[in-house]
Amino acid sequence: MNPPNVRILLIDDDRVDRRAVRRLIGERYDITEAENARTAFELLSREAFDCVLLDYRLPDATGVEVLDQLATSNGASSLPVVMLTGSGGEQIAVNAMKSGAADYLSKDTLDAYLLEHAIEYAIYRKTTEDQLARYTTDLERANSEMKQFVHTVSHDLKEPLWSIRLFARRLREKYRSHLDAEGSTQLDFIVDSAETMSQLITDLLAYARLDDDSTLPTGKVDLSVVFERVQRNLTGVLEDVDLDVEEPLPIVPGNESLLMLLFQNLVSNGAKFRGERRPHLEVTTEEEEKSWVIHVRDNGIGIPKEAQYKIFQLFGRLHSSDIYPGTGLGLSLCKKIVNRHKGEIWVESVPGAGSTFSVRLPR
Repeated sequence: MNPPNVRILLIDDDRVDRRAVRRLIGERYDITEAENARTAFELLSREAFDCVLLDYRLPDATGVEVLDQLATSNGASSLPVVMLTGSGGEQIAVNAMKSGAADYLSKDTLDAYLLEHAIEYAIYRKTTEDQLARYTTDLERANSEMKQFVHTVSHDLKEPLWSIRLFARRLREKYRSHLDAEGSTQLDFIVDSAETMSQLITDLLAYARLDDDSTLPTGKVDLSVVFERVQRNLTGVLEDVDLDVEEPLPIVPGNESLLMLLFQNLVSNGAKFRGERRPHLEVTTEEEEKSWVIHVRDNGIGIPKEAQYKIFQLFGRLHSSDIYPGTGLGLSLCKKIVNRHKGEIWVESVPGAGSTFSVRLPR
């Protein structure tokens, strides 16, 4: 049996119908009656209810008009409403549900089970919706605070890191000849660690901005131009690397800067994770009905199949930074860029033979 402290406001101008409702569920709920909309809103302004049973036809308003007014009333906007009617068709039911009713029942077929089920469902649904709205608000606030925290901390960390890098380099240039081998190694370690930390901060900011910038400018992007920029940016990295780029590359919709960052990461990784052979990279394309697939293939160390799921995760490193430097953010950033372009990214790899990273972008 439902607890009697569940309060129901029954709004109906027909006394016989109100008595019928009381006979069906009066022992299960605390029912307060109102004969018209005006009385109902006076009650709602003074008292709290858990659910409203609303007749579709009232002397001073229709049920839909009452629903619309409830939606804008302080304290009553979150009340679940079950619409009741003695006559009416499917269109009335549709109008009622569109206006916010949780359920619609015909008085002709009303019984205790149907009415109780409708009330319980309406209360449960509204409670769930309210909880979800609160959770969504809390999550949005937490995300906003976290993004602000990342930006603030990153900015605050950059200044002391800049000083560490600057003075460590000066020490190395001016006093290296005065240091023994151990001192020189430790100074190199300080410089390298500061460089790594600076890059980590830069990558974190780039990762965070992908969520922040919902109005990212897009247009037609010529991937041939993108790869020309990538090769210029990676001149030092590609100095001893054979890179073959299939021409012409396609033109795709997207953001040129992000796509440049995406392929720059993939090419840079292909050059970095090398084996004993001279690094060789190939960039090829595959045309599909609604998309283009760009493959970046290398002959490097490869990735074990059981570890391939990990590489696109945040900080998903497979190797120590002592062996292969980096922050572990590159491929997670790539995945987020591809997701922003409504595409896909995946890898096929054979350990010791190389890897192929494939990016599918809409046409």
